[in-house]
Amino acid sequence: MRFCCVVAPLFLIRFWRYAYYRKLNHVGRKLYVFWAN
Repeated sequence: MRFCCVVAPLFLIRFWRYAYYRKLNHVGRKLYVFWAN
């Protein structure tokens, strides 16, 4: 039980961090294309 309580949040945090940075990168590219034109 303890192992799961410690490891599960680490995986979830990593997943959400990667998802957040992917979304941020995607929005940044769209803004760059918008400003470049």
